[in-house]
Amino acid sequence: MPFDPMLFRQVLGRFATGVTVVTTHHSGTKHGKEGDQFADIPHFTKATGCPVLDECLAYIDCKVWARFDVGDHTLFVGEVQEAALREDANLKPLLFYASKYRRLADETP
Repeated sequence: MPFDPMLFRQVLGRFATGVTVVTTHHSGTKHGKEGDQFADIPHFTKATGCPVLDECLAYIDCKVWARFDVGDHTLFVGEVQEAALREDANLKPLLFYASKYRRLADETP
């Protein structure tokens, strides 16, 4: 599926370091957290079946293109199906640091 390289670059710029997979959909099951991980979290589902958080700054929806066993992990390589970013100035990044979720403070003059 063709996509706009500049849009893809802008979407990647919304991620703190590289791209972190938070959720995935594989063999009919959503993965990302244990249990019914999205029951109380506002989200919508993309064509691939992956959940996307309502207030995310950007997302990349992929289908599995390749799978590699790497030690005790499995590395999935995705083929981008859709990418989007939101320009809403009210949305702020959510960070995970020192075992806690945090938000960036607003800039002060």
